[in-house]
Amino acid sequence: MSNRVSTALFVAALAIVSVDARAALIINGGFDANTIGSNFTVVTTSSTFQITGWQVRSSGTNTSASVDLVKAPYWQAHSGANSIDLFGTGTQQPSFLAQTFSVGASQLGAYRLSFFYSVNADTPRDQGLFANIVTGTGVVGTSVASSTTSFFYDTPADGNPTRQAMAWKQGFLDVSFATAGDYTLWFQGNSQFGNANQGAALDSVKLDAAVVPLPAAGWLMLAGMGMVFGLGRQRRFASA
Repeated sequence: MSNRVSTALFVAALAIVSVDARAALIINGGFDANTIGSNFTVVTTSSTFQITGWQVRSSGTNTSASVDLVKAPYWQAHSGANSIDLFGTGTQQPSFLAQTFSVGASQLGAYRLSFFYSVNADTPRDQGLFANIVTGTGVVGTSVASSTTSFFYDTPADGNPTRQAMAWKQGFLDVSFATAGDYTLWFQGNSQFGNANQGAALDSVKLDAAVVPLPAAGWLMLAGMGMVFGLGRQRRFASA
């Protein structure tokens, strides 16, 4: 067996036993599927323009729910061109930005939600946001006191964002899907820290299958495969 083939088989085996290959569930996590002409576009629950894959939903008594889709270089996106301000222009309270997705029987298991967040660079100030994944297609509000899914951006400890350098911070949330069906991921600005028109910034949202740790038996199997490949090469060279 050639060195090239043996290496390829070894890598393939490692990928099979150590990584769960279920596909990502969230679409347009970087908010770049849409092109806008201005520095930012206000997106409401009923506006003609909507963000691909996402819905803006009202938050309790907030009847003017909206978010801003912000285009670089108005401020620096974490990736691509676009990002989100969770307090849309003209909004006095935060709104939900949500995406509903379906989990099939073959997709059950552990996942990790990751995203990057910062603060509106026009007036940098301490900001917070909530993130959660709930069963079904609805959204459920939460309070600062009871939330276990809150994320806080502390200026200047986490950075002093400017439009040119947003000092993005990464957040994580581990979840597990035990039953097939619909689930909803939502983000919401924290009204305790935000103010009208200037909320937490959001970008690069991913929900990927968690990496499955390789058990000891798996490492022994891979080590054995490596030894077999190595012995095969040695024998071939010795007989040459």
